[in-house]
Amino acid sequence: MNHHGYPSSLAQLRSKLEVLLTLPDDAEPWRAFMRDEIRLAPWMLPAVQAAVRQEGWRDAPDPIVQIRSAVHRLAIEMRLRNANKVALDLTEAEEDE
Repeated sequence: MNHHGYPSSLAQLRSKLEVLLTLPDDAEPWRAFMRDEIRLAPWMLPAVQAAVRQEGWRDAPDPIVQIRSAVHRLAIEMRLRNANKVALDLTEAEEDE
């Protein structure tokens, strides 16, 4: 596990992200990524997919942190339900680390 408690090494995580970029939105690996790596609610999947596809994680020292930060902004832009609650959830999670 890395310092955030996520199960993948950085190289494994980047490899998973590369694969996700090639998959359709309804592919099972996206759900597995939500459950096992990013650990956000399933309704956040469209924002997570958009964040991964923006590829800001490529140069980030911690891709999970970068994706989670982008997800908050994207969820609000996409007007996903509960998006305002995400700000609180992500802020609390970052404070716990």
